[in-house]
Amino acid sequence: MLSVIIPAHNEAGNLKPLLPKIHTVLNKQKIKHEIIVVNDNSTDNSSEILAKLKTANTKYIDRNDGEPGVGRNYRAALKIARGDTILFMDADFSHNPEEIPLLLKPIGQGIDFVQGSRYMKTHDGTIGMKIGRKFLSKAFNVLIKIMLGISMSDYTSGFRVIRKIFLDKIKLESDHFDVYVEIPIKLCLAGAKVCEVPFTYNPRLYGRSNLNYFKMGPKYLRVIFKQWFRRKILRKKI
Repeated sequence: MLSVIIPAHNEAGNLKPLLPKIHTVLNKQKIKHEIIVVNDNSTDNSSEILAKLKTANTKYIDRNDGEPGVGRNYRAALKIARGDTILFMDADFSHNPEEIPLLLKPIGQGIDFVQGSRYMKTHDGTIGMKIGRKFLSKAFNVLIKIMLGISMSDYTSGFRVIRKIFLDKIKLESDHFDVYVEIPIKLCLAGAKVCEVPFTYNPRLYGRSNLNYFKMGPKYLRVIFKQWFRRKILRKKI
């Protein structure tokens, strides 16, 4: 079974068309699934939209503690996820539901972690990205590769599929968007069998982005240096 986890902060306009689209794509592929939406301290009418869209295989978590954060949303959703495979995706249509089957295919071939990538050499999936965001995203990807020696092209994408049994082996500590880089770093260092699948980043359908690289940058760096330090200490003990 597949559990689709979607964090959402003020995404009412996107959730209304997104959730039926995901169901349609997965039902067409005859994939048993559930969707878990974490409505993260939204101040728009997301709660009303979700109540109207509710179906038998869709769950909603309302977080109203005043502390938005994707990492917190992931942890809340994972506590109730029933699937043996977990798909993480954003709520703003930057991740095309039609490409979900492409990410799921390697899981059935013995892969533990499939990362959706915008930066593979054979595919430029950044057409919809603003220049500043593209530059900072690539910079963090290069830094992770240099410091940790992990051969991946896109650590900062939130579009990914992971076998639950392997996800349970790592502890997620990040509260915000820094969980995007924490997950692939920890899974790779833990020995997960990884592959990347190209996808094309799309501009959000409605609303404004909740990700600010200039604010999240220090948090990304903290995760990177923390894992680099842990790896260095582990090597010394060995």
